[in-house]
Amino acid sequence: YNTQATEAVLAGVSAFVDVCVNDFDVYTIIDDQRCKVFTYDSDGNLLFIFGGSGTQYGTFQKPVAVSYYKGDQICVLAKRSSSLSFFKPTDYGTSILAAVKAYNDGEYELSEEMWVRVLEMNSNMTQAYSGVGKSMLRAGEYKLAMENFKIAKNQEFYSKALEQYLSEMIGDKFTYIFLILVGL
Repeated sequence: YNTQATEAVLAGVSAFVDVCVNDFDVYTIIDDQRCKVFTYDSDGNLLFIFGGSGTQYGTFQKPVAVSYYKGDQICVLAKRSSSLSFFKPTDYGTSILAAVKAYNDGEYELSEEMWVRVLEMNSNMTQAYSGVGKSMLRAGEYKLAMENFKIAKNQEFYSKALEQYLSEMIGDKFTYIFLILVGL
């Protein structure tokens, strides 16, 4: 019985052993310690997780390699069981990947539509609110963007949207404000 290994698992130490990147900068890594697969966007935001330790389909024993296969499928090689498993994303996963891809391709309206679809499936996914907010920001809908960034707790982009919103609000009225101040 290895108490150090058990303590490391309980303490949250991960052991990432492989990574792969798809055509639109989404990357997937495997954690040897927990036998899980993590997928992130190019900004490092977690998109989804699957897997676990076990012998059932969808779980792994000592995963050692991960790769993308035929676009959106993820392939995992497990050493102990000498198995190669292929995973196709669910509708939820497909929608997330489509939203990220559309945004990276400059298709902001489509990205927003896909993030809204993700929110219909899971209203707790904060990354989806950030995705909607980014699309709103690009469209010049600063107040709506701020609302989405607030829900997502995305301070960086909230600040960008607020700056644009204030610039728009004050910019239109600056001449009048300046004349009033000069007049006083």
